[in-house]
Amino acid sequence: METAALVFLNQLQTPLHVCRFARESWWEEYENRGCPHAELEAFAADLPREIDGVASLLETDRFWDPVNEPSQSKHRLREYRKQGLQQLVEMLRAHPAKVIAVACHYDTIMSMTRVDLRKLNCGVVVCEMVDGRYPFKVLELLPTPIRSPLQAPRNHPAMVWKPQ
Repeated sequence: METAALVFLNQLQTPLHVCRFARESWWEEYENRGCPHAELEAFAADLPREIDGVASLLETDRFWDPVNEPSQSKHRLREYRKQGLQQLVEMLRAHPAKVIAVACHYDTIMSMTRVDLRKLNCGVVVCEMVDGRYPFKVLELLPTPIRSPLQAPRNHPAMVWKPQ
């Protein structure tokens, strides 16, 4: 959510929607789990863009259940993750838009495109869905444009992004 809010900060005509399926893998690891809903709502409220659909994450299922994920087996979580990726592809296939940007994490991108972005952190993979299947056909790899300084999110101290 944070990445999408920052990338599309000045693109107010671009709607931003949260998606329970566009998650990083390895849900058994703390940093890849969700958080309690009140915490998530507070986080989303501090972002510089409104994110639609945050309330939908109040309802839990096998793809989004921050409270119960720690008690699930690694095998079960990985199976849910595979199913979630299929759901993400189905959601993209059914979406009426011709162009969709998905802000997600490394393994989700790797799974959908077979592109390893470790050397292009925060890069953009331009691709197309051929015959509604994945891996998607990769058309172009783009580095993230360097823009500094970024506007600080509401209610946060000023932050400046310094490219390395």
